[in-house]
Amino acid sequence: KLDQVTFLDCKFINCNFYNNDFSNMKIVRCIFEKSKMVNVNFSNSFLQNVKFIDCSNKYNNFTETEAKNFLIEKSSMIGTFFQSVMFSNFIIKEVNFKDSDFYESKFNNTDFSSSSLEDCRIDFRSVKGCKFNTVQGIAILSMLGIEIVD
Repeated sequence: KLDQVTFLDCKFINCNFYNNDFSNMKIVRCIFEKSKMVNVNFSNSFLQNVKFIDCSNKYNNFTETEAKNFLIEKSSMIGTFFQSVMFSNFIIKEVNFKDSDFYESKFNNTDFSSSSLEDCRIDFRSVKGCKFNTVQGIAILSMLGIEIVD
């Protein structure tokens, strides 16, 4: 296990990360491109100016992580756990969040409209102030226990 390590100005291309523990790490100005991350623990970490581009991610944990200027583009984040995460300038483009959990996190005006939120679990605090397309908005209202009638 790496503990209290900093990745600075790194570029990971076509890398495979399986069952890695990146908790309590600082990851700054790093790019993960065309990489696979499965069951990776990012909990209690600090991410700044990090990009995930064209990555396949499953079952990763971002509990109590702080992320600033974090971009995820054309990637999957299936079954990912976001609890008590503080985001600042979180940009997502065409991301599949299928079966992910969003609890007690602050996404601060994140635009989810180009991404998939199928079968996600979300609380009100996490989605407050975020942007969604019409289909997502109706699904989120249902997740929050709100029934829409005509």
